[in-house]
Amino acid sequence: MQSLADIYTALGLASDAAAAQAVHDAAAADFNALFWNASSAAYADWIDVDGHARAYWYVDIAFIAIFAGVASPVQASALLAHYDQRLAQIYVEYGVPAGNIWSPPCSLYPITDAKEFCNGPENGFPSYENGGSFFHSAGFVIAALGQAGRPDDAYAQFLSVLNSGFGETRGWAQQLYWGPTNSLVGGDPLNSALVIVWGFVRGCFGVATSLGGIHRVGAPATALEGARLNISVLGETACIAVAGGATRFCNGSDIPGGPG
Repeated sequence: MQSLADIYTALGLASDAAAAQAVHDAAAADFNALFWNASSAAYADWIDVDGHARAYWYVDIAFIAIFAGVASPVQASALLAHYDQRLAQIYVEYGVPAGNIWSPPCSLYPITDAKEFCNGPENGFPSYENGGSFFHSAGFVIAALGQAGRPDDAYAQFLSVLNSGFGETRGWAQQLYWGPTNSLVGGDPLNSALVIVWGFVRGCFGVATSLGGIHRVGAPATALEGARLNISVLGETACIAVAGGATRFCNGSDIPGGPG
């Protein structure tokens, strides 16, 4: 619905854009009312017809809610603090060497109900949709960290991906099973790489693109001071640069805030 509102805005259809935006805003509010659990700093993964919520903490739900603006700043901070704490626990619980989980586990807590496994209850933790790390989530967490005011942490996450050998070998897989085997599986290299680059631009440069052009969505990472980047959007190429702790167009003009 947000994208539909953006399309109507780009077409100059203000009333249609406002109607679509209103549906989006109501849906975001309803999502938070239904799924947010402040006491556990988490969204429910899903709620069944009997009203029972699942709490395996699927990371994509949290990360997308953050960079899409569905989660409030307070919720975003709580979600990422929960993620940081649980990831540290996973390293200890499963005896994984520090730094080996360079792509977020798809769920932070093991599935307990045998009927809820994606590929059967024989799968352990991590496995396919039970703690295994999908590489696209690395792009999502980079974007979420930047959106939540942690661009330096976003940059550190991006470096951990690069230093893992992703570009040389791991770009040719879809997922990391970070357990004792530390194995790579699947084959979605282009999707994974592009989402990680997208997350880097958004989370570390603090900019995003939409049908309205380039928008500022956060502050840049300290390490990118002096960096320049060319971005193609809507058929044109724009140059952005980080100077004085802010991302601007290379000609010195400000990048407007707004949707991305």
